[in-house]
Amino acid sequence: MCLSRLLRVLAVCHCFKSNGETIRIISARKVTKRESMQYWRYRHET
Repeated sequence: MCLSRLLRVLAVCHCFKSNGETIRIISARKVTKRESMQYWRYRHET
């Protein structure tokens, strides 16, 4: 999960190209309320 520029929590599926510098985003979606709470709880702990 990550934050968008508008501080929305997103679930993102991505992969790295073989050169290690290029990231390909496969899909992204807005998280559910439950996923958002888990994300913020984790961020608060670290």
